[in-house]
Amino acid sequence: WGLTADLQQPDFETRVAIIQSKMEADGINMADELVQYVAHSVDTNIRELEGVLISLMAHASLNKEEINLELAKQVLKNIVQEIHTEVSMDYIQKTVAAHYSVSLENLKSKSRKRELVNARQIAMYFAKKYTNHSLK
Repeated sequence: WGLTADLQQPDFETRVAIIQSKMEADGINMADELVQYVAHSVDTNIRELEGVLISLMAHASLNKEEINLELAKQVLKNIVQEIHTEVSMDYIQKTVAAHYSVSLENLKSKSRKRELVNARQIAMYFAKKYTNHSLK
């Protein structure tokens, strides 16, 4: 028994609303341009978004400066780089094949050998999770 919930990434408008709500709750006024920049830069999940906002507020507070676009770019530079590391299908296939010590040709084959099936399923999982493709 239990409740199944489909949690998806928030869309742009939702991220903007979350940022505005959090900033308003903390008594911080942020320009619309800045809110949109942060919402566009962090599109993974709410936890990452809140982490960026906390980092922005901490940097502004410690350096005694206002939250502006330049500060946001500086704070987001490292964070967004980690979040948006793009993975290609080729990279996934080569990495999985190397890890399981199988050839790329065997990984792509129709063979049902256990070691190939396991490697193929792992590659399919990563493809679905980290790309917009599936392994075919």
